[in-house]
Formats: sequence, structure tokens, C-alpha cells
Amino acid sequence: MVDTDTMMNEMGGAFMVCWLAGGVGSLEGALVLAAAWMAIGGAHILPAITWGHIMTGDLADQDSWMDNGSRLVAQVIGAVLAVVMITEGESSAVAAPDMWAFDMWPALGMIAGGALLWTVYSRCDAWVTAFV
Repeated sequence: MVDTDTMMNEMGGAFMVCWLAGGVGSLEGALVLAAAWMAIGGAHILPAITWGHIMTGDLADQDSWMDNGSRLVAQVIGAVLAVVMITEGESSAVAAPDMWAFDMWPALGMIAGGALLWTVYSRCDAWVTAFV
């Protein structure tokens, strides 16, 4: 049985790492990432850590392979979603949109930021939320 809470933590953690490291790239982004890492305790967050768990654990344990493999898939999905949001869904330069066209990418950024803020607020002490 797949633990959906764990998969959401992995996907959200990989999303935050990719979004904050690739999209923000500043000291403020690093502080937000540190606060978020405190909130998502137990998540592997980085695929390198998950891969290390896969290769150094009991290689005969099929449940461990399935658990860590599904964590790795969730991390890849979270990172891909962050890259799509950072690049605003474009793979090449295109003409500027019309003046009145709805721009959904800032709205998605606010939703992701709100989810990050709530995750940190609900799982950490109040002082940690000040860094988000």
C-alpha cells in the first residue's frame, strides 16, 4: 500500500528544492528552503539521498525497493512541476502575450508559496514561519 502522506512530502519537498534553488537563487530562497526542510521532517527531499537509501539498504527487501522507488518517482514529478512553473510552461522564447491575457504563472506561484507557508506554519514553531 502506498503511503500518500509520504509521497506528498517527497513531491512537495522536491518541488520546493527545485523551485527555490532554481527559481529564486538568493539568500532569501535559502532561508525559506531551510525553514521548509525543518517542516518536512523525515522526507528524503533530494533524489541522491533516496538513491543512497536504495543502494545501502537491504537489497533483498522488496518492500524497501518499492517504497524508495516510489519516493524517487514522486521527487521527479515534484521537480518537473517546479521546472514547468519556473519556465512558465515555455520551452522557447515566444511573442509577448496580449495585454489583457490572463497570466496564470504568478497565480500558481502564489498558490505554491501559500502551500509552503502553511506547511511550515503548521509543523514548526512560530519563529520559523518568519523566514518564509
